[in-house]
Amino acid sequence: MAPAIPDTPAMAPGYDPSPWGDFFTEYEPQQQQWSEQWMIVRADKLNEDARMLFKTCNSMATRISLVDTLEHLGIDHHFEKEINEALIKILESQFSNSSLGEVALGFRLLREHGHWVSPDVFNKFKGEDGSFNTDITNDARGLLCLYNAAHLLINGEPTLEEAKAFARHHLELMSEYSEDELHNPMLLELAKLDFNLLQHVHLKELKTITEWWNKFSRNIGLSYIRSRIVESYTWAYVVYHEKDFKLPRSIITKMIVIITTLDDTYDIQATIEEFRKLHEAIQRWDEDAISILPEYMKNLYLELLRTFKDIEVQVPIGMDYDISYLKKSIQDHVTGYLQEAEWAHKNYNPSFKEQVDLTSLTIGAPTLSVSVVAGMNDAIMKRALEWASSVPTVVTSAGRIVRFMNDIGAFKRRKCKGDAASSVECYIHEHGVSEEWIDTSAVGDTDHYKTLGTRRDASKVEFKPAFSRLSLHHPSATPRTMSPPMSASPAASARRSTPTTSSMMMMPR
Repeated sequence: MAPAIPDTPAMAPGYDPSPWGDFFTEYEPQQQQWSEQWMIVRADKLNEDARMLFKTCNSMATRISLVDTLEHLGIDHHFEKEINEALIKILESQFSNSSLGEVALGFRLLREHGHWVSPDVFNKFKGEDGSFNTDITNDARGLLCLYNAAHLLINGEPTLEEAKAFARHHLELMSEYSEDELHNPMLLELAKLDFNLLQHVHLKELKTITEWWNKFSRNIGLSYIRSRIVESYTWAYVVYHEKDFKLPRSIITKMIVIITTLDDTYDIQATIEEFRKLHEAIQRWDEDAISILPEYMKNLYLELLRTFKDIEVQVPIGMDYDISYLKKSIQDHVTGYLQEAEWAHKNYNPSFKEQVDLTSLTIGAPTLSVSVVAGMNDAIMKRALEWASSVPTVVTSAGRIVRFMNDIGAFKRRKCKGDAASSVECYIHEHGVSEEWIDTSAVGDTDHYKTLGTRRDASKVEFKPAFSRLSLHHPSATPRTMSPPMSASPAASARRSTPTTSSMMMMPR
């Protein structure tokens, strides 16, 4: 937000155009070595072969390895039933007579899927003095598993804090899965086929969604709006990469576009009075409210209403996705923008807590959480919508993490000049620390990551799928972990990747 809101707008130059141009609107599938139908048939056969691997698992070690391999190759969505059954068996095994790698990998898989496991399972790898034995440093793969497992800690787990520091100190990078001498060629072939088939789906959707964006941006006619449709779709498919989740991908993408459009209007163009009028119109959610808006906002407002009507039409008959929750999330979102604008207009300097409490919501997490629910099982859809729209702890924690990541990155690039004070600047001003402190510390401590871990274990069973999408399937919710020694598809890599300042829930501001 600009520190002083002008009384009259001056048309801003806007952002650089999208580097993608017309690439996706002109996309036509290229001739491939194998036909799509052949790949589907071959993938189905490999799916059945892979399913048989669960029946031949004769130890906890092979069972854990199989589940981990399927997840990191990005093909676990084909085997949800088998994986859930395998996890129950892993949980019941109590990790008796297991190596460090098996214990750490099993611990991580179980916690990621919402099963509680005590960190005491790692005590067997400690000496009498309570510290980890140095002889496990010769097990590089085990250390890597320990390092990644330790990031699923919650408050009050010093063992995992120690494990993370110990493993980080001793680790070396591992090879890719295809270079691993123990890799399964059949699973690798399935992963490559699955990747190619999904890529074809995603490219066709990108063509459709880019055409929607071109129409949307042409109708609103605002030159200052960022063109980030490809990036928005990428965030959406990180959450839902599977073929059958076209609707939630579309909803998430469009919500990111709408949030970005409103954000740019608030940041760059509108006066304080126009802020208030647009906020009033969106709260009314009625075409008649167009009369109170300045001319340049009218088409923007109509496109907002039209987009929601289109989404409502796209929701299948019988699907219990109530779009009113999505509308309410946008209304709440612009209320947050208005509060930021009022602060700027009054030259009010919020406290660090005030700033973070507000901007961790206007980063977009609540709206996108409601969008994510569009992919939930219909049997729990209504309850999941109520849960997500209540802005639960997992949403606020994820929003704070992304807010801090965004503001720290922007501060280091000096992108905050001219904007209202960011969380970093509020913290520096309030606590009197130097700018150099930013390089060695973080405004947001790890408690929010621990909160995500706590909520993962505490969530109601029926909300596990929704929570998993919110807390695991986008980079903002995973602390900086080293990449596991397996990779094949971008979907798999995205779920396990090191986070950056760009993430699903983050609107670049």
